[in-house]
Amino acid sequence: MIAPNPTTLPFGALLKHLRKQARMTQHDLASVLGYSGSLISSLETGQRQPDLQAVIERFIPALGLQGEPQIAAHLIEQAAITRGERPPAMLFQSTIQVAWQAGRSVENKPLPAPPTELIGRSAEISRLCNRQLGYKGRLLTLVGPPGVGKTALALAVSARLYPHYRDGAVFVPLAAVSDAESMVATIAATVGCSNANPSKTRLIETLRRKTMLLVLDNLEQIPAAALLVSDLLAACPGLCILATSRERLHLRAEQRYKVPPLALAAAVDLFIQRAQAIDHSFHLTPCNQPILEAICQRLDCLPLALELCAAQLDLFSASQMLAQLEEHRLDLLEYGACDLPPRQRSLRNAIGQSYRLLSDAERWLLCSLSVFLNGFDLAAVTTIARDRAEMTDPALLATLHALINKSLVSTESTPTGEQHFRLLETIRAFALEQLRRHPEESLVRQHHYTTYRQRFRTDASHLDWALSRRT
Repeated sequence: MIAPNPTTLPFGALLKHLRKQARMTQHDLASVLGYSGSLISSLETGQRQPDLQAVIERFIPALGLQGEPQIAAHLIEQAAITRGERPPAMLFQSTIQVAWQAGRSVENKPLPAPPTELIGRSAEISRLCNRQLGYKGRLLTLVGPPGVGKTALALAVSARLYPHYRDGAVFVPLAAVSDAESMVATIAATVGCSNANPSKTRLIETLRRKTMLLVLDNLEQIPAAALLVSDLLAACPGLCILATSRERLHLRAEQRYKVPPLALAAAVDLFIQRAQAIDHSFHLTPCNQPILEAICQRLDCLPLALELCAAQLDLFSASQMLAQLEEHRLDLLEYGACDLPPRQRSLRNAIGQSYRLLSDAERWLLCSLSVFLNGFDLAAVTTIARDRAEMTDPALLATLHALINKSLVSTESTPTGEQHFRLLETIRAFALEQLRRHPEESLVRQHHYTTYRQRFRTDASHLDWALSRRT
């Protein structure tokens, strides 16, 4: 599908394009702006005219367009055209100037230095910096599936943003934390709270006096994390939080950004860079390019998977790697660097951490969905679950929605506007392993077979009817 040219789009279509480019749903953008989802929908469909002042002062920062003056100018211009007005040039120039400056520095930046270059994320870093500074909600959550690179992206954004906070930025790793009390203690120790056993009240007293960016990494396994984050934001007006999680926090102040896999070209670049750490003579050639692209696609262009796979270059050639990925995908993605956290030394471990946090119903459904090779629709999901008495239609929809929220099921719209669902191939490989150990495997596979046999017969009868109408 050819991407639309933003400069040729009218206001509603352009707003929709920019919202999707920022990886925001209509609900996300509405929450950021304090509007209703129906208002955003009516703006995108042209049923309602935009407020020009709101576009300049609120939509531009919320969409992170301060660093893209041409696109921002076109959005304002199209808003004015929709209203039959001329764009206010002087006000526009003063509003969309870039909200941050690269190269500024302050002392005492307690952020981990990345051991390797971050590849393929430059545009996202700039966009996220602009969103964090332009929107006043003070909470930005990066969400995405295991191995997509949320932590690396959060560190890159905070490294760019810290000069804009009087007290800099602080990175708080929380992957080993599982309760709110330990979360309070970990944050307190990192920000320098002088108390051996700090309470939430003591932590708030410390943070209330600061203007800083707090980077909270890996919140998904802490049940009360959202409540603590909400309390900190409410009590500390100078505090901004950049969080990473596999699921959004569902707070009113929250912006969400769904971190996507790398673009294919960037994924190939990352693979080559990591492979050259094993073999300095390894490089891209016309012969190996299709093989490397196929490897990256089979790994869903996930940075962690690419790094783990490239590390096997001393055992396999690129073509052998591709063959191994066909049958033993997760077995190849082991033995990561010893300076990685334990959960990231294997993609199986990374996915397994998310799997362990699921309810029994969510685990069963995720395993069952692994039988679908090229995605599935809602009707197919319903058929798979038809023998489960507890999986009523509302319960099934709620469970599927939970898996989507936890970044384990992806959604996309078909050309007809219907929703289509799929598992990333790496997640599907893990879920398939779990299904093979499940006592209901044969029943799930039988339902899958029956569903598509019936669809084939129905489609074939429709085709025969259509052909008969033409003769």
